[in-house]
Amino acid sequence: MPNAEHMHCVRHLHNNLKLAGHTGSALKQRLWAAAGATTIPIFEAEMEQMLGQSEVAYKWLEERPTAHWSRSHFSTIPKYDILLNNLCECFNAAILEARDKPIVTLLERIRTYIMLRLARLRETMWPYEVGPRIFGIVEKNSIKCGHCIALYAGWGKYRVNSMLGAMFVVDLERHTCTCRK
Repeated sequence: MPNAEHMHCVRHLHNNLKLAGHTGSALKQRLWAAAGATTIPIFEAEMEQMLGQSEVAYKWLEERPTAHWSRSHFSTIPKYDILLNNLCECFNAAILEARDKPIVTLLERIRTYIMLRLARLRETMWPYEVGPRIFGIVEKNSIKCGHCIALYAGWGKYRVNSMLGAMFVVDLERHTCTCRK
């Protein structure tokens, strides 16, 4: 699957191809197929099909280095022999005081750190007890029933009076309502 940088690059390439006067959805599909090809033979087959569609567009693309836009020509050799990024550095800083502890203590501190971090992120990202899909359903239903008043009747039952004059009985234990919804 192409990464975001690759998709961004091919999108720009396609826009430049259109600006050069080479348009059409079939040509766009062929470009994306050639860009996403993972092997050189597949790339060449896609480019041959493009040549059949538009020789001018084919020649226009040939002038661009394929190592910049086709996955089949991307280098498999890493650019760096060491991988340090902000995430690794933040994690190492967070567990710094636990790194010299015995393995069980170290793992427990890491587990606790991750547990607290996830809980904190969960609260900042989505502050509700239920997920977004269920929250949406509840919100939609609460808007629909804004004209209703629920009164507890005991034993898991509620009497719901509508301002429009209707009355329903909701049984939470049996998951039923006399409105039949």
